[in-house]
Amino acid sequence: MPSAVSIVIPTWNGLELLEHFLPSVIAATRQYAQTTKSPTEILIVDDGSTDATIAWLAGIGFAEDSQEFDRVDDGSRQRSAEPEATALRVLRNERNYGFGETCNRGFKAASFPLVFLLNNDVEVASDAVAPLVENFVDDSVFAAHCRVFEFDSGIECGTGKVGSFAQGFIRVHRSYVPAPASQNPATHVDSSSQIERREPLYTMFASGGSAMFDREKFLQLGGFERLLSPAYWEDVEISYRAWKRGYTVL
Repeated sequence: MPSAVSIVIPTWNGLELLEHFLPSVIAATRQYAQTTKSPTEILIVDDGSTDATIAWLAGIGFAEDSQEFDRVDDGSRQRSAEPEATALRVLRNERNYGFGETCNRGFKAASFPLVFLLNNDVEVASDAVAPLVENFVDDSVFAAHCRVFEFDSGIECGTGKVGSFAQGFIRVHRSYVPAPASQNPATHVDSSSQIERREPLYTMFASGGSAMFDREKFLQLGGFERLLSPAYWEDVEISYRAWKRGYTVL
């Protein structure tokens, strides 16, 4: 059976963004659960918001308690609901801790082996989850980056991150997009189905706002580095540590 998946979304005073984008996340998660019969959950970690986020989430079915989960012998969390039913959970920080710490709390609280970490302003395609999960059949994979498209044009604008050096500093904010099949030697088309297939593509780091992670590896590495807060390089740094450990970032 395909892996169970937790979707973790940190948020701070992001009610308007959640109202707009969260429905797409719920739809994609439920489609994956229904198609694969794998357990799923969406876990919102509220970082001390002062807006009406908590009340709104409660109104659409998010629960602050853990009543829909049971503990199993190994200490992990096991959902008692039907596999195709997505659990909706919310954790609330008593104060604002920042992005890294809030994400770390989400990973620790997540119930399942794969964590799809999203910003609160990301719209997710209905079929986005399964292709990410497929990458983790390789035990060396630490994280898999999403394909990213522009809202207005629908043009793909980023599949992975390219690193470079300039004036003594490392630069990491350039993205790449694979060339079309006819121009890309790492790509071929199955003539029987006309489905495009690609060899693995690598990224310098997995973005903390649009990538899926192996939860166990993430926690073994210690999570996002607290010393970097609030510099927002936590995802770059942990991906570097993952590469050094011999893991793969796609």
